[in-house]
Amino acid sequence: MLYIQTDIKNIDYTSLLQHALGFCDVLTLQIPNNNKMIINKNNNKLYPELEIGHYEIIEDLLFEVYYDNANRLVERLFGNHIIKTILDTKYLTSIYGSERKIYLIKMSQEVVDNLRFTYSLFAWKFPFLPEDICLFSEDKCWLHSIAHEEICWGYDNSKDIKSILKKMKIKFFEEQDLDTIMLNEFEY
Repeated sequence: MLYIQTDIKNIDYTSLLQHALGFCDVLTLQIPNNNKMIINKNNNKLYPELEIGHYEIIEDLLFEVYYDNANRLVERLFGNHIIKTILDTKYLTSIYGSERKIYLIKMSQEVVDNLRFTYSLFAWKFPFLPEDICLFSEDKCWLHSIAHEEICWGYDNSKDIKSILKKMKIKFFEEQDLDTIMLNEFEY
C-alpha cells in the first residue's frame, strides 16, 4: 500500500482519473448526515452505554443544508451511473457515530468528466461536496482518500500505481500494515 503525501490536483488529478477509467469499474463516495446519530452493529463499541437501534436527531441547519445539497449534486452529476446507495455508520476503514449515505457509482467517461467538477482529490469534502472518493478495480480498492484529513492511499494490486505517481512527481511512501479494502464490504 502506498501512502500519498501530496494532494493530487489540476492536470495530475485529471490524468489520474483518466488513467483509472481504463481499469477501475466502481467509484464510491459518502455524504455524512451529522444531524443523525445512530447506533448499529458497526459502531456500538464506540458508544457502549447506548443500545443498538438508538438514534438521535440533532437540529443543525448547516448540516441539513449540506446533506440535502450534496445529495442533489451527486444525483445531478452521477445519477444515471449510480449502482446503489447505502445508509451506514461505516465507510471503508472508518467508523462514525453519525449516519452516512454511501454511493456506489459505475465508472464511465461521463463520471470521470463530472469528477472534474472540482480541481483536486482533496476538494471533495464538507461543506460543499460529497467526501472521500474511492476507486475500485475488480472489487479491490485502487485509490482511497480521506479529503478533510488530506490523506490518500494507493493499493498496488496489479495496476501499477507507483509508476503513475512517479510520472506525476507525486510524493508517496510504502506501508505494509493495512489490508486491501474490498468492495464486498458494501454487500455489493
